[in-house]
Amino acid sequence: TFDYDDLPVASTDVLGVQIPAYAKILSARLEVITAFAGGTTYNLGLYQADGGGVIDADGIDAAVALAVMDARGDVVQCDGALVNGVLSVGDEAAKLTVAATGTYTAGKARLVLEYVIEKSGN
Repeated sequence: TFDYDDLPVASTDVLGVQIPAYAKILSARLEVITAFAGGTTYNLGLYQADGGGVIDADGIDAAVALAVMDARGDVVQCDGALVNGVLSVGDEAAKLTVAATGTYTAGKARLVLEYVIEKSGN
C-alpha cells in the first residue's frame, strides 16, 4: 500500500516488501483505496532490493493514467513486461518502485502481486 506523497523509490525501503529472486509474476493489480488527483501517470517497476540497479522501471505497468485511478474502488490490471509469468525478476530479490509524472495531490492504492518462484538459485 502506498500514498501519492510517500511512493516507494529505489533508494529507500518504503514498503519493507521484497519479491524473491527468480520469481515470476503471474498477475498484478492496483486497487485504488483513495481516489488519485492532480497528476498524469504512474510507472510501476522493480529495482534490485539491495539498492542496486534497475530490473525494469515500468515492468509492472507503464503510464497508468489518472483517468483509471480517479475513483475509490478502481482496479487496474497491470500488464507490464514482467507480468503474466513470461519473465522472472532475475537472480536478485526485487522491490517495487513507483514513479509519478505530474504532481499528484491525493491518492492511496494497494498493489497486489501473485508470483511463483521459478527456481531456488541453489
